[in-house]
Amino acid sequence: MPDLEQEVIRGHEAERIMRSPLWNEAWVVYEERLTSSWAQSGTDQTDQRERIWLALQIARKVKNHLESIMKTGQLAQKQVEGLNHGK
Repeated sequence: MPDLEQEVIRGHEAERIMRSPLWNEAWVVYEERLTSSWAQSGTDQTDQRERIWLALQIARKVKNHLESIMKTGQLAQKQVEGLNHGK
């Protein structure tokens, strides 16, 4: 049960972060800056373009990971509720 409870806690924290207006604003601004920097870079700036592109992909993976933690926490919450109802 402690593992499920930890997943629930992590899920709640991830959800709290991702529902924060500050997180959403920061994410939009960061993604726009990276996308704009990439679009404005010259085709001869291969290394810079690659770094910007990789930064954008890594940022998206971080966001997806937080979303995954949130969903895992929601599933764990349902499991805990199911165990508690069965008692």
